[in-house]
Amino acid sequence: MEDEYARRMAGYRGEQSVGYHLIPLLSKEFLVLYDLRMQKKSSFYQMDIQILTPAFFVVLEVKNMSGTLCFDQPFSQLIRTINGKEEAFACPIVQVKRQANYLENWASVYRIPVHSYVVISNPTTIIKSIPAYSDIVVKTVIHAAAVEEKITSLRTRYREPLMSPKELFKLSKKLKNLHVPDNPDLLSMFQIRRNELLTGVHCPSCSSIPMRKISGAWSCRKCGCLTKTAHLNTLDDYVLLLGTSITNRQVREFLQVSSTFSASKLLASLNLPHTGTYRNRAYLLPAPT
Repeated sequence: MEDEYARRMAGYRGEQSVGYHLIPLLSKEFLVLYDLRMQKKSSFYQMDIQILTPAFFVVLEVKNMSGTLCFDQPFSQLIRTINGKEEAFACPIVQVKRQANYLENWASVYRIPVHSYVVISNPTTIIKSIPAYSDIVVKTVIHAAAVEEKITSLRTRYREPLMSPKELFKLSKKLKNLHVPDNPDLLSMFQIRRNELLTGVHCPSCSSIPMRKISGAWSCRKCGCLTKTAHLNTLDDYVLLLGTSITNRQVREFLQVSSTFSASKLLASLNLPHTGTYRNRAYLLPAPT
């Protein structure tokens, strides 16, 4: 789990780094979408960064990797060497070209040219290629600091707009509406049984668990923190781990609340939509923001 968390955080920080280089270009005619995940039949296309302009589109696949990266096109793989150890990954050039083709087909009515690049966000990373395929790598793989220059070059190349700013905005809104969030079953993903989860309300001050419910507030046994809202973060955990539907019994089990009345009062204070009769009522928790 720690390895997966580290991998995702590295990707997030890499996208932030690339986003910094896009700030000087932002305008009404230059829209940027992040982490858009779209479905085509049984396949999903997740694009780290999409840049939409009236004259061209760009898809960026961001890699926050250190060491030496060698793009081996004949075998469609990326080989990383770090601390004397080699690791193989799926080739991001193939991946980003597939994403660009999907976007181009999706917006084919506008006949907008779509360009794609693999962006290495770590400035110290060394980029190499199998010699016979170096031209492909040079044209497709760039460091984050080169993004602004690459986009500026495309603006010079494509001066004639193919859609109005209003059409561009509508298109971006349609793309966002097609976004399919990735909500994996974390317990299955990491082979964790439900009864292995530590229940109870986390202390927002020292993270100890569980807090005690005392006179409408939560009290921490360890640091003495007293708060009325600590249960909100724990209910967010419930959503991420177990789903959005929750009953009075499940509230009592997950928050370690002994009283049915206290659990009902807590749920009522959240003003949640619900289904079923009073005895079989299930409440719908919102997705964490």
